[in-house]
Parts: sequence; structure tokens; C-alpha cells
Amino acid sequence: PSSRSAEADTHVFQVKAGTVAKSLLRKCYNNPTWVAAAMGLRTLAFPAISAGAYGCPMEVVAEIALRNAMDNEHENLPLDITFYLYDQDALDVWSAVALQMKTPFRVLSDE
Repeated sequence: PSSRSAEADTHVFQVKAGTVAKSLLRKCYNNPTWVAAAMGLRTLAFPAISAGAYGCPMEVVAEIALRNAMDNEHENLPLDITFYLYDQDALDVWSAVALQMKTPFRVLSDE
């Protein structure tokens, strides 16, 4: 556990007639990433923001979160980003999205 943290406002996701507020969700991943880098943090952990109670499709969350991590790789931000997912179904979705996006990331499971 760290004595410093950067938090995302997870209450910004909205579903209106099937439209996902993707730009707001992107900010939930981008802003804490830049804050963490500015604070000199080396690791950052995210949940699947808005995929639970707020109803965002897991595929959308995975694509936005993984794209953020890939963008950080290109920006050479010195962050090790970990995504903590609720269950095997979520992990399966994220793995499929990561494969489709051709990300360089490793998928780890505690099983």
C-alpha cells in the first residue's frame, strides 16, 4: 500500500438510449494516469471503471482502458498499470479485447 494515491471519479459514466459517454470514461483513466506520473508514482491500479453498477459494457471499458495504457507506453510514462477485474468473465472479455487490439500486455490470473 502506498501513502499516496490518484483517484478517478467513477460517477461520470452515463447510459442514454444505448450511447456510452466514452470521452468521460477516457478521462477517468487518463487523468489519474497523468497525475500519478506527475507525482512520481511508479505503479497504478484500476478497476473496470463504470462496468458494474453504472452499466457500461465491459468491452467498451476494456478498449478505453487498454488504449490508455498503450498511449502511456508511447508517451514513455514510467508507470506499471494493473487492471483488477471482478471475475473470470471480465478477464475473458479483457483478454479478447487485448488480443483484438494487438496489445503488448500480459494477462495474469490468480487461478
